[in-house]
Amino acid sequence: MRSSSIVKIILIIFFILFFSTLGWYFYEPEVNMNNEDTYGENSGIFSLLPFTGNSIINDSSKNNEGAGNDGIIENKNAENDEDQIIGVKKYEMPIIRQISNIPTAGAFIQELAREQIYEINGRMKENEKIDNEGIYSEIRYVSMKNNHVYQTYDFTLDSKRISNVTIPKIFDAQFFDIDNYLIRYKNNFNLVKTYSITLSDKVLKYEAEENDLGEKRFQGIFLPDNIEDFDILSNQKKIAYIKKGEYENKVFLINNKGGNQVEIGSIELNEMNIIFNNPNKLFISNKTANSTNTLSFVLGINDKNLEIINYPIKAGYGLPNYDFSKILYSGINEYSDKFKLFVISNNDRSTRIFNSKTLADKCIWSKDNINIYCAIPAYLEKDGPDDWYKGKKYFSDEIYKINTNNGEEEKVFIPKDRTHLFDITDLNLNNTERYIYFKDKKTDFYWSINIENIDS
Repeated sequence: MRSSSIVKIILIIFFILFFSTLGWYFYEPEVNMNNEDTYGENSGIFSLLPFTGNSIINDSSKNNEGAGNDGIIENKNAENDEDQIIGVKKYEMPIIRQISNIPTAGAFIQELAREQIYEINGRMKENEKIDNEGIYSEIRYVSMKNNHVYQTYDFTLDSKRISNVTIPKIFDAQFFDIDNYLIRYKNNFNLVKTYSITLSDKVLKYEAEENDLGEKRFQGIFLPDNIEDFDILSNQKKIAYIKKGEYENKVFLINNKGGNQVEIGSIELNEMNIIFNNPNKLFISNKTANSTNTLSFVLGINDKNLEIINYPIKAGYGLPNYDFSKILYSGINEYSDKFKLFVISNNDRSTRIFNSKTLADKCIWSKDNINIYCAIPAYLEKDGPDDWYKGKKYFSDEIYKINTNNGEEEKVFIPKDRTHLFDITDLNLNNTERYIYFKDKKTDFYWSINIENIDS
């Protein structure tokens, strides 16, 4: 064969490989937007390539099927995963418990039904059984690194990984209920993807073993890209989200399968927060800095009525209780240039100012709509909130229970040593308010405190 022919063949092979690689890199897979079992991955030839543009870190490297530009991988084999601990053991539970030792994007707590407790006891040894008359909760949390879902309970230190479909670099996860949750991440093209996921109890064939339920099936569907902000109404599988328009931001309601979308309002503001904790109303406010005023709105879901809450606050953040009778604010009001925590009554517009100083998004309302639990920084100066939101500063918090009717403030948790200096976010309570759950902003690890037994 002539040397010129060999050169031509080499050049042809080079260009084929070059353009194939180029096409793969810029290929955006078409996502199946129905309710079938989808993984957000391309099922064509590109899914067989052994690398992607994402930096994907898996707990298991065997049999990883390829990911498209939306970066979702289903791990078909999870051998020797040190985080997957099967079984339930009885312990003397710590009052302050580190639930996760991995950065956590979000978590959910659900009280166990009586039949679930009997089922758990049926799998345990006689000396490890739990009280059938007790009130216990299941805890699910999502790995920020790879979307793996873990399960534990408030009566055991053991955790079990129950889903190992990999989506890298999750920055947010919110649960509708124990098996339905929503995540947000950025794909290769820097688009913010919002993915709604359902976990089912079907046994995966490759994992089914005797006396082992295996990992849960994974089903997902993509919601619209580049959502400005959203919130979900737990246990109703509804999502309220804000989408930026040409002249105004529009507010939509949609279900967790991407259906029944309706537009319920529009607001001519940029960078808004939305809170969806009431089936009939949304609370919307602008994201503010220390030098700007806070604007807040209550948007009726059924009547689409938009009510402006005109209260002069700078650097404010609002958090309504569940019946919208009161709104907790943090910020600087017209009477002082110091950062305050206060509550406005929606009935008579009266205001109560508290001694404690914190950010309203470091608080959670009790179901009684009267008490709030707040993480209180040891020191909060006027410019502190801006630096905290930007990740330039961290706090060390105590937890207080505050009665918004009479202003009483009760200490719930004060750190005794440096190992429990938390910057507390994403607070949650179980139904009995025995446990308070939170994420430490410094590490993104998930924790719980038994506030019924703690010596504060």
